[in-house]
Amino acid sequence: MALTANAHELLDVLDSGGKAANIGRLKAKLGLRDEDYTAAQTELIEAGLAALQGKGGRLARTNVGGGDLSVEATMLLMALPPDGSTVGNYNVRGQLALDDETYAEAKRELRATGLIKVGVGYGGTVGRASAVPTEKATDEPSPVGLVRLEKELYEPFAEWLRSSLADQDLAFAEARITATPKGYKQGGGRWSRPDVTAVQVFRYDWLPDKTVEVSTCEVKRAEDGKKLESVYEAAAHGRWAHRASLVVEQAEGTDAVPASIFDEVRRFRLRLYTVRRRPEGGFEVKEIIKPPLTHESQPEDLNDLLGYFLGENRALRQSYLKAIGQ
Repeated sequence: MALTANAHELLDVLDSGGKAANIGRLKAKLGLRDEDYTAAQTELIEAGLAALQGKGGRLARTNVGGGDLSVEATMLLMALPPDGSTVGNYNVRGQLALDDETYAEAKRELRATGLIKVGVGYGGTVGRASAVPTEKATDEPSPVGLVRLEKELYEPFAEWLRSSLADQDLAFAEARITATPKGYKQGGGRWSRPDVTAVQVFRYDWLPDKTVEVSTCEVKRAEDGKKLESVYEAAAHGRWAHRASLVVEQAEGTDAVPASIFDEVRRFRLRLYTVRRRPEGGFEVKEIIKPPLTHESQPEDLNDLLGYFLGENRALRQSYLKAIGQ
């Protein structure tokens, strides 16, 4: 993923020693619009070049490998499996969208610092020289009513969306889980795919045109839903959608969404849902904020997500094409 000019500028103004900076000041210093800043910030976070710190949403450089690596070398290192297993050069170069010369230079830099190992195979392979320690999963139970893994919320929320869509008289309506499995880079775009996506086709008796509406949903566990990063990630998905949404898990008996999250959701014109586990079983979903429909997404981005959404499901593709008159 070759960095955009905005992402490069944002990285340049971050303290090289890793000191976190206030997001508001960064925006003012760069003179970027909210959506442009969010896209640049998300790009750096996805590339492993920066991370959010603290409840206030301060941004800081990450010091990968403990050395002064170039941007491209850092991106390559972050794209490699942390357990030290190897991947094909063709695969990882394609994911990063680097040209042959730039990729080769980044690889030489990492070899010179002893951070990677290379192997044989079709096109050659590359991997981390040593495994990166990761937190071990524990069997400790989550707080009462809360899920342990984010993915446990995907299907309950998608099913609720499907039920909501079924109540409407639509030419086409479907909601699917579109999350990229954790640990895998997304090759179809600069940012990760939304966790759940809904597509609707509206057809009217007295109007000649059909209307397609795409909605993206970023789902977060209660712990992660308190972080401003969750809002920025949901907002970044707006490039593919007419409506972008944040879905936050809540514990039983908890009603309040943190004010910082609530304010940012409104500022980015996101839809906000809460989801909580019922004591008797199942999940309850509530719509908290419903902003007006936006038209900021570009046709090529919508087309990209729709192709991913429909996948290789022939029946679903045919149903959708029939609904739009193709």
